[in-house]
Formats: sequence, C-alpha cells, structure tokens
Amino acid sequence: MERKSELHLERQWELYRRSVAEGMPDSDYKAAVVAGIEHALSRLDSLEACQCAFTDRPGKLRTSSNARSRGRD
Repeated sequence: MERKSELHLERQWELYRRSVAEGMPDSDYKAAVVAGIEHALSRLDSLEACQCAFTDRPGKLRTSSNARSRGRD
C-alpha cells in the first residue's frame, strides 16, 4: 500500500512538472523536458501495471491451490 502511495505522489509531481513545462516558450529545451516527463509517466504506468499484476497473482494462486487441495480430499 505504501508503494502505491509513493507512485501516486510521483505521478502527481510529474503531471505538475508537465503543466509547468507546457507553459514554457517553444524550444528544444522544452521539447526535451516534456519528452523526459512523458517517459517518466510511461515508466510509472509500467510500474503500476506490474504492481497490479503482482498483487492480483497471489489471490489467483491461492484460489487454484485451494481447488487442488479440495480435489485430493
């Protein structure tokens, strides 16, 4: 749960950074900053998807192992 909160805070920070960067005059620097922020956001998407898959997996394994143990009784 703590990690999810950290990811949420990091996402909020990157969204804030993007809103500030979008107000900058057009330049190569702005393009680089926005590209870096977009990369950070896509990394966060990946981490959150991985975390969701990881937290979902134990329940599925537990369910399947429970079903197997019932079949042996």
